[in-house]
Amino acid sequence: MSISPQISTAVGTMPPLSTTIAYAGQSGMYEPLVRRDPKVEERRTEVSEKEARQLAQDLNDALRPFNTELSFTVDKDTEKVVIKIVDSETQEIVRQIPAEDTLRLASRIKQLLGLLVDGNA
Repeated sequence: MSISPQISTAVGTMPPLSTTIAYAGQSGMYEPLVRRDPKVEERRTEVSEKEARQLAQDLNDALRPFNTELSFTVDKDTEKVVIKIVDSETQEIVRQIPAEDTLRLASRIKQLLGLLVDGNA
């Protein structure tokens, strides 16, 4: 069985909207495959800080009836964007992406890589 270059496995990521997900079986085993639509150009869109703030406000306005709000921050150690879904009434964090454990792990890996680079210099 050959796989064309336009097919790749998706691990931990969401495929673009232009993508279809199929399952190809081989000897009874099924593996998820992602087929990218060659007609749709993938592009990365950069958003200004002002636009990002407006998008966050629009999302929070839409979530207000559900007593839920979103919080966008940047983790100082990993420099990754952190999204928190917060219950408006109790201020309890319902969900955090990426999870706190993942942020700690990424920070520790970054520290270890720094030690390796410093040790090799």
